[in-house]
Amino acid sequence: MIIPTRLLSRIGRGAALCLAATICLTGCGGGGNKGGTEPPPPPAPTDAKVHLVDFDENGAQTSPNQLNAVVAALDPKNKVTDVFILVHGWNNSASDAEQFAQGIAGLVGKVAKENKIAPPEGYNPVFVGVRWPSKAWDPPPREEAATPAAMTADQKEALRESLPATAAPPADRARDLERLEQLITKRPAEKANWDEAHRIFRKYAIKPEKLNVEAPDDESVFDPPPATEARVPSLQERGFPSIGDAARVFTYWQMKKRAGVVGETGGRALLDKVQDTAPSARVHLFGHSFGTKLILSALIAPSSVEPRRPVRTVVLAQPAISYQAFADEVTGTNPPRPGGYKAALNAVEGVLAATFSTKDLALREAYPRASWLKNQVGELEAVSRFSAMGAVGIHKVAATAMRPNGEPYAFPAGTREFSIAGSDLISGHSDVRTDAVAWLLWSAANRR
Repeated sequence: MIIPTRLLSRIGRGAALCLAATICLTGCGGGGNKGGTEPPPPPAPTDAKVHLVDFDENGAQTSPNQLNAVVAALDPKNKVTDVFILVHGWNNSASDAEQFAQGIAGLVGKVAKENKIAPPEGYNPVFVGVRWPSKAWDPPPREEAATPAAMTADQKEALRESLPATAAPPADRARDLERLEQLITKRPAEKANWDEAHRIFRKYAIKPEKLNVEAPDDESVFDPPPATEARVPSLQERGFPSIGDAARVFTYWQMKKRAGVVGETGGRALLDKVQDTAPSARVHLFGHSFGTKLILSALIAPSSVEPRRPVRTVVLAQPAISYQAFADEVTGTNPPRPGGYKAALNAVEGVLAATFSTKDLALREAYPRASWLKNQVGELEAVSRFSAMGAVGIHKVAATAMRPNGEPYAFPAGTREFSIAGSDLISGHSDVRTDAVAWLLWSAANRR
């Protein structure tokens, strides 16, 4: 079904343009200002030691020495009591990701000291920061630059990162990259150019079979078409105003799916190693945006350690996943099926908390439109089956008001899921490297 012109006019220049612009304006830096209106994060304490672990696009470690350092830190003689695994979101460079992990680790210690809270007896934490390739196409300085005369170095890097190296022989991939650059900068683009770009995007789109989790919000216009689909709408018919805008949305989908791939492979392996090396330590997982998909994918992936141990705490900061991810039955599925991450609930013995904010433009607008663009079933409602958890909260879980730093949380015993209403304290998608978010993590990790 092609988007009606009447509907396109009601949502601006079209759903695809709205999606591309919103994605580009918000970014996902976990505190930085990625070209939007969010304020830069306050300086965070940097005295906490963070061990970084880097993964490639398939979840393979890029430096064995990093994991060796984590194992050394977890040596029994160090009597480690808690391990915090911190995962950044979409559109982070390596330095962004390091600053994110360092900032969260430092703020956790800061809020505990400021409130004179005695940590558990013998408390000795280790912080691990996960870095995964998540760079996105940066926004143009103005709308007219949607078809740039030339691509910037950052744009070329983002495009290169979005094309999996294993999807084609190196020479073919290099030619496809060069050709995409030509198509993106061509003015005007002809129908044959659009079709060629679409073919290249589909060639490199991460295939659904690479993911163990199936969710309706994972469907993309770049996925291979179903065998039953007689005609595939073109990118122009989908509402994209330029090939460059289609490329931006393509990088969004690639990074979302990549988070799942890295979580199921490298994330699970890291979690197994941590729990095997420090079997008595409490493990707390913290993720932001697509980083939440990474840690949940790790939780439900097959484990090499048996019996599998649950983690103590999971905090999802502005999660870019379906709000029905933990549902018993996902709306609109036939036959009915549970949320893609429902099984993760059994892997958490303490608090699983997810923040949401009406001020998160990326998740309130861009996220559901991305899924809706694939299906094109009508105009979106305020809460639809494509809504993001970070915009509306956890499906059928009553909201708990987010507390400012120092104000106690009530996490009743026997309750696992908590939907944290953060509109008063979270000003946008990237506004998570704050005292309030660190206080939530510390409070959840230390529920008495």
